Amino acid sequence: METIKTNICKECVTNVPNVTLSKATQELLFCMAQLSDIYTSVYNIITGLYVAGEDMLSNFKDRHYELDGELRNLLDDVMHMNLLESEFKEM
Repeated sequence: METIKTNICKECVTNVPNVTLSKATQELLFCMAQLSDIYTSVYNIITGLYVAGEDMLSNFKDRHYELDGELRNLLDDVMHMNLLESEFKEM
């Protein structure tokens, strides 16, 4: 039986099941967790003090979502570059 030569590379695919998080990815995830904790804490304090607390937090909520989105974009960039540079061993 004849062996067929292929140009298909599977090196990166075999690395995916064992991918690890880089220090930078872990630190950015920690920052996201901190941001979430801050938002939840402020929300709990303001809504606990005032009946109209939710209305008071409208701008705060908008800014939180903007910052969270920017942080997610940075995290995505870091993970993407780490995956490519490490041949899918680290994100």
